[in-house]
Amino acid sequence: MPFIIGLAVVILAISLRNLISMENSLEEGRGPQGETLS
Repeated sequence: MPFIIGLAVVILAISLRNLISMENSLEEGRGPQGETLS
């Protein structure tokens, strides 16, 4: 079932991005809404 596999990959990618952004914001002493792109 490729649809389920694709959905799982998207969920994993989003969760990984959220974890990375949370770690960056914690290291910088900011909240999860910190500007990490600039």
